[in-house]
Amino acid sequence: MTKPLPLALFGHPSMARRAWPLALIVALHIGFFLLLRDGLLNRIVPELPSTIVTAIIFPPAEPPARPVAASPAPKPPGPAVRTIIKPRPAVRRTPPVVMPPDAAPVSAAPAPSPIAELPPAAAPAPAVPPQPAARPVHRATVTSGVQYVRPPRPDYPAQSKRIGEEGRVVLRVLVNEKGEAERVEIQTSSGHARLDEAAREAVQHAQFRPHMEDGEPVTVFAIVPITFRLDQ
Repeated sequence: MTKPLPLALFGHPSMARRAWPLALIVALHIGFFLLLRDGLLNRIVPELPSTIVTAIIFPPAEPPARPVAASPAPKPPGPAVRTIIKPRPAVRRTPPVVMPPDAAPVSAAPAPSPIAELPPAAAPAPAVPPQPAARPVHRATVTSGVQYVRPPRPDYPAQSKRIGEEGRVVLRVLVNEKGEAERVEIQTSSGHARLDEAAREAVQHAQFRPHMEDGEPVTVFAIVPITFRLDQ
């Protein structure tokens, strides 16, 4: 509570009554200042929350640009065609020859006709000696009396011996001028393939004596029999 000021301070009672309101106003200001300093005013008057509204305005999307059609590239100019005009040859005019009135016209002598050259005579063709008559191919067939330089020696197959195979093979052999067997054919089989093949192999490696006709060897067919027997 504020103490009353002494009257001596103001000097007169009327002045004291005028000074009381002024002193009260000053005291209120001082008290309000103290409240502000101590933060009591912030406690009495709560702060109102402030709301900030932000509006974002996007610009309208631009429509996609239409593709511009590419104009075709201009064609390169072709090579310039140069027209060459050949000058026409100048025609030389021969002045006419004026013959004197007294001179008789001279007739040109006829040119001698060229002598035709005769082609050289063809050389006579050389005489072709007469060819000897082709000797007919004669292939006789020798059925007996076949002579050998190296006779055939057939090997009896072991399997045929084991199972008791026997037989006679007749072969037709083409014998050339050297006495070699060019071709061997089975004319009559023994009934056993192993025996037939053994006989053919033996005759193929045999050496024959060439067959002679008129003093010359000729190719002939020879008939060769081969017999397989277990008791031999």
